[in-house]
Amino acid sequence: ITLNDDHKITISDPGEYVFKFKSSYESKEQEQAIETKVLIDKVAPEFTILKDKDSQNYFGMETGYLLDPSTSAAPASYVDTLTINGELFVRTGSTPKFVGPTKKDTVYTLVLTDKAGNSTTYTYTMLALPSVDDITIADLDMISNIQSELEGKLNNNFFDGSGVDVPTLQTEVKALSTRYYKLVALADFDELMDATKTVTDENITSGTIATLKTINEELKTKLDGLKAKDDKNDGDIEAIAIIEAEIDRIADVLEYHEAIMSAYADTLEDAKELGELEITLGNVAAVNTGLNAIQQFIDDNKGNLTGEEVVALTTLTSNVNVEFAKLTEAQNELSSSLNVAGNLDMSLYTSASADTLAKAIQAAKDVLEKESATLDDLTKAQDTLSKAVDELEKVVVVPTTPEQSTSNKDKAKVPDTSDNSMVVSYTLMALLSTLVLLGSKKKESLSK
Repeated sequence: ITLNDDHKITISDPGEYVFKFKSSYESKEQEQAIETKVLIDKVAPEFTILKDKDSQNYFGMETGYLLDPSTSAAPASYVDTLTINGELFVRTGSTPKFVGPTKKDTVYTLVLTDKAGNSTTYTYTMLALPSVDDITIADLDMISNIQSELEGKLNNNFFDGSGVDVPTLQTEVKALSTRYYKLVALADFDELMDATKTVTDENITSGTIATLKTINEELKTKLDGLKAKDDKNDGDIEAIAIIEAEIDRIADVLEYHEAIMSAYADTLEDAKELGELEITLGNVAAVNTGLNAIQQFIDDNKGNLTGEEVVALTTLTSNVNVEFAKLTEAQNELSSSLNVAGNLDMSLYTSASADTLAKAIQAAKDVLEKESATLDDLTKAQDTLSKAVDELEKVVVVPTTPEQSTSNKDKAKVPDTSDNSMVVSYTLMALLSTLVLLGSKKKESLSK
């Protein structure tokens, strides 16, 4: 403390000072001394905010405690203003507490100023209390810190006079606590349930069912241990319900798989019967229906059948598939050939070759109408019909030319024996010729 020449006092060091003064005249006391206190404050104010111990982020219960370190008697009595993102925060009464913003994931700048003009600026991102639905087992440590701190402050009436809706906060803390204890109860089941949740009606197979049954038994054993606890809380009870629901779901999945395996056994038997069947025209439709049913079963249950199970079905029916295709093709080919042969004009061919074709056509018709006809029967009928068509002989017609017609006209006509005059003439001519011939021979004998 220094006293200037002009009788002014200068105090430079921070602290609380007590001054006493009185007036006097000619060294005589005129009045009693008057006392006053002066506080020199050069320390910026501070405040703390309820937060997650493992994070620098501040949660939705962001009640703060204003603190001026220059005094401990009235921590907030020297705080003058608090602005949040430029807006003045108004305290209720002289409480040293305040409730800040609650908008999640928002950056806030707080400026706290005391009556001496000292100020402190804080910038932080405010987070709401974790949503109960978003909390996972990985958050257990964080939730433990938050819920225990909140419960402690509630029990110590920390939020009284802060403007916080304490009943609502108590409800939120209870929900958080219930969630915490449920997650603790589920922690032992977490890995097991992660394995079971991936198995559903759509993908359970013979390869996964054994593991699923084993896990289900482990869940039941652990659940019995959890139920035996004497100190079960709301979180335990909720966890028990979740585990029981998962066990029930697994039972349904196992039952579903048993139904599929029963249907698979029936389908496998059908495939064996088809594989041993000789296909004929009488059963070809039934064979087609059976093959389609087996393929439909495979398509409908592809997620539930192992590769080996699918191969077992397709192997049994592979031969019958081939035979079915061959017989169907042979049937269609014979029908087509029969249609072509039946429309041929038989008058153009020799009777012998036409008769052979007619027999082949009838034989083909008989085969197509025969229920016991096999692929071999169809093939033989087709070969016979094709050969008959190939060996057809056309009738040869020799055309008559103009020259042949003229020469035929010049040829002597065959006498009509019905004309008597002509008969007499021809008879006389024959006798005359004979006489001439005899005369000639006589001359020859005489000359000798």
